[in-house]
Amino acid sequence: MDCYITWASEKMELSEEKLDDQRLCQQLKEIWKESFKDSEEYIEFFLKNRFVPQQTVIAISNNKVVGATYLLPAEIDMGYGSIPVLFGYALGSLKEYRGQGISKHILDFIFQYCDANHYVFTFYPANEKLVAYYESIGLTKVGNIKKFHFINNHKVMVEKVFLADIASEEYAKLRNNFFAGVGYLKWDDAAINYAILENCFCGGFCKKLIYKSNEYILIGRIEDNKLIITEANIPDHLLTDLMQALAIHFEVDEVIAFLPAGSDVESMVIPWVMGYKAQILQNGYCNLLLN
Repeated sequence: MDCYITWASEKMELSEEKLDDQRLCQQLKEIWKESFKDSEEYIEFFLKNRFVPQQTVIAISNNKVVGATYLLPAEIDMGYGSIPVLFGYALGSLKEYRGQGISKHILDFIFQYCDANHYVFTFYPANEKLVAYYESIGLTKVGNIKKFHFINNHKVMVEKVFLADIASEEYAKLRNNFFAGVGYLKWDDAAINYAILENCFCGGFCKKLIYKSNEYILIGRIEDNKLIITEANIPDHLLTDLMQALAIHFEVDEVIAFLPAGSDVESMVIPWVMGYKAQILQNGYCNLLLN
């Protein structure tokens, strides 16, 4: 297959035809539609609010964009400083071009860029079936997270919680203060703001949780009479009480909360991210990913 990989921002000459912004976005939408189950409204939401051509890698064949992925910038806390990270999102290709190594070509391009510019690359596979494939082309499992399952005990009463609106700047400050440490993947302001917007767009919420005069972050959604907490900076010793209080507040039977792998709370450990040159994340925290 005659295919080459480049940055979307380069607006490469395709024979005698230049790829303009409108045509580029339309082709990116087609790749997304064929690769994932997201609605057209969500795809348009992402392209409008998070698409940056300089951070998008595309595969081109016969004057057509046939594969793409989006690289979201972040950094890993090293204790003495930080190192830059590129988080790969929505890697996909057109159905008619699958089985031709396009994803591998895109990732090889990213690996070379990371080597040359001292970046770390992280990536969340779309499903567990793809893990073995990504391992075969150079990615390794580098990040875990805990999944805590709480059942509402309707007979136990705890102190009430209060929820208030929270701006992305305050969310980022509370998040960074709590999770900071070696291996912590820190998102920039644009990423934090988009993660909050995206969660709300998909029917979730982002709030400041107030409990016994202390303030915490809370981002999640209600699904099938369950409260799914994507992220919260709740200390281990308060977790059970706050899960009960939140179950009462939201009137749900169950709560599922994702916790750092380093939490002392007994819960299921699940693989979370893969990476290239990213082993530092093994004992760190890498959450607030787009779903």
